[in-house]
Amino acid sequence: TPQATALVFEDSSLTYAELNARANRLAHHLIALGIGRNDRVAISIEHGFETVIALLAVLKAGGVYVPLDPSYPANRLRAMLEDSAPKVVVTQAHITAGQSERESQDSFFETLLLDGTDRPWRDCASTNPEPPSPDSLAYIIYTSGSTGMPKGVMVHHRNLAEKLESTRQVLEFSATDSIPNLASRSFDISLLEMLLPLISGGSTLLLRAEEVPDIKELVAKTRAVTFFHAVPSLMEAWLSFLGVEEAQTLYPSLRTLLVGGDAVSDKLLQKIAAHFPRANVVELYGPTEITIFGTTYQSEQTSAHSAIHCIGKPTWNAQAYVLDAQLRPVPAGVAGELYIAGAGLARGYLNRPGLSAERFVASPFGAPGSRMYRTG
Repeated sequence: TPQATALVFEDSSLTYAELNARANRLAHHLIALGIGRNDRVAISIEHGFETVIALLAVLKAGGVYVPLDPSYPANRLRAMLEDSAPKVVVTQAHITAGQSERESQDSFFETLLLDGTDRPWRDCASTNPEPPSPDSLAYIIYTSGSTGMPKGVMVHHRNLAEKLESTRQVLEFSATDSIPNLASRSFDISLLEMLLPLISGGSTLLLRAEEVPDIKELVAKTRAVTFFHAVPSLMEAWLSFLGVEEAQTLYPSLRTLLVGGDAVSDKLLQKIAAHFPRANVVELYGPTEITIFGTTYQSEQTSAHSAIHCIGKPTWNAQAYVLDAQLRPVPAGVAGELYIAGAGLARGYLNRPGLSAERFVASPFGAPGSRMYRTG
């Protein structure tokens, strides 16, 4: 359905044909710059069509997407750039203007300005490049961890493709569905928000970063969506603003709510049930190391969690184990540590072989060579 709407941003939209052509042109330009398998391309741009175009272009070129949130502190962004060592940084003029002259001169990467006066990719072919290998890297997303030191999680194309397809099937996301992209580019859940609609024929609603915490603006922009995803704090603020009586009037098409990124309280579940009693509520759990999320729990809206937090069951082609210090399964009701294995497991941490070996351990339950992620 090339003429169907793929992206919506403010008062404009892009069809699938337009999005694909623009992403292909930029991809061919990146290939001409030498980007190929496992070459890293950092993207630091504001929310808008260009965000998704640049992401798709990097993936189509066979490169590795490295998102950099321009709102992050300069020293953190610098550490992520030095660690990921991208060949190209795709950005915008007003964002690079924050760099000192010395930093610009010392750059080890090529800067590509999407809003520059010279845009050579406009003359590139709009045809699809050769698809990348499923076993090549798709993205590196940085997580701070307990030490505060950024560590890059490396995820393959196969991981991302399988997670998106299994999610599409489980949530029954279709060509008539839409979801707003509320998460920061530096969190992998943003990939689900951007790409799940695009493999389903649905549409992604893009918002400016400053519109997300402005609940009044958020409601005004998202009233037509059928899916809504938020972390518990944002979900709480959103529901409080809506009010019980107005919720279904303001969101007549909403059928599924996704919540994750932190513990979901019984109070929040009860509030969701009061506002949207007929909606499907799905809790997502999982660190970046297992590709977006690793378990799902479809809440029974009439039941209470009490003091127990449910994270549900492993996603398709994944396994979850609660083990003791000797990697033996503990009996029901006995405390242990959660390990997750299967299709979503990341390759490891970029430039951190010791930490990778510590957290991605050999699995005694799978085939020879299989691994588990120690969640902590």
